[in-house]
Amino acid sequence: MSSTIFLNFLLIYVTVLATFLLFLKISGLDFSYKQVILISVAGFLTVLFGAPVVYIVYPSYFVILAICFGNKKSKGLSIFYGLLPVVISDLFRRIITFFILPLVIRNSVTVTDGLFFSYGISLLGILFSWLFFYVFDYDFSLIKDKSVNSLIRRILLPINITMIFYYILAQVLYILDDIGMIETIWFRKVTVAFYLILFFILIAILDRHIKRELQMELLKQKEEQMKSLSQYSSHIEELYKEIRSFRHDYINILTSLRLGIENRDLPGIEKIYHQVLEKTEKQMQNNRYDFGHLMNLKNEALKSVLSAKILEAQNKGIAVGLEIPEIIETFSIEPLDLITIVSIMCDNAIEAAFESSSPEITLALFEQRNVLVFIIQNTTKEERIEVNKIFNEGYSTKGQDRGLGLTTVKRILDNYPKANLQTKSHSYEFRHTLII
Repeated sequence: MSSTIFLNFLLIYVTVLATFLLFLKISGLDFSYKQVILISVAGFLTVLFGAPVVYIVYPSYFVILAICFGNKKSKGLSIFYGLLPVVISDLFRRIITFFILPLVIRNSVTVTDGLFFSYGISLLGILFSWLFFYVFDYDFSLIKDKSVNSLIRRILLPINITMIFYYILAQVLYILDDIGMIETIWFRKVTVAFYLILFFILIAILDRHIKRELQMELLKQKEEQMKSLSQYSSHIEELYKEIRSFRHDYINILTSLRLGIENRDLPGIEKIYHQVLEKTEKQMQNNRYDFGHLMNLKNEALKSVLSAKILEAQNKGIAVGLEIPEIIETFSIEPLDLITIVSIMCDNAIEAAFESSSPEITLALFEQRNVLVFIIQNTTKEERIEVNKIFNEGYSTKGQDRGLGLTTVKRILDNYPKANLQTKSHSYEFRHTLII
């Protein structure tokens, strides 16, 4: 008897764990192995102690997880993430029971009453759910880091309503049949078949919209990169013209110096030096000529973004220093994620430096011990910024609803366990060091 109870508990836990892993797949949330074990154990205990109303407790548990750890600004998205793994695994479990098993087993109802077979079908339903997302290439985690626009809300609303309605109806029909009040097997089969078609249609519509939004975003990024690259090319062309002009002037200066030396005209040589050479030296030391360091960066998209941000800063009167001492070709982070992070950091640096008494920004990108290091430092109006608060959603030194950028940076970096972001602020200077 005790071994049967233990086995029953074990099968319940494995089912909860498998559903939780499906939930992570759908929502795109990332947890450590320790968190996965702890949360799945909590789900197991929730199912046990909520046994009388387990059909309500079980999906509610995943909805609460999605609300606590997911996009807090969209309850509709959290409900979708929480309900989908429970509903789709339940849907496939019933498809197997009603339509597949009768084709291979004559007395499928009697067989499925067994403990192993019952949980086996539940796990098989979860496996079919995984295959469903894999075959149709559905990835709904793409919207977790984005603002949920009105169209997505309009699509999520009927999906959530139909999932709730189907789940409640399926459980009520089962309970009525189980207590012998009414024979509902036919109604359950019709419900599953009808909802299967409706579910496929609604999910396909949502997926199509998400992918269209992603394509539009990628196209927008590409346009911005092309614009930045064009600005970069124009700037390089201007620098080339300046260097050509300097070369012409330099030849004239050398000629004047040669004549002065031949004539032993020391006052004339001194005059040429003080009036021309000193001015030229200061001009060539200008940070605008650091643009050449971008040639060491072989990622054209990142190069164009950095050039655009440097030009923006210089146009605002901010002194910019750039160091890329060696050729950098490979990155251990997705290009779009890296561009998003760099853009946010540069925008924040420009905004902060512009308000400081001596606007300066320093950028550095180099490899160290087989890791990539990106450093961005800027002057600030404040002597010191509280770095432990800047990553909180909504926090900003500029007021409310402004601190969304660094929250996005943190959310992106959560997907890269080996990435490390160090932030310091002191003596009117702010510094990010990103190690990838």
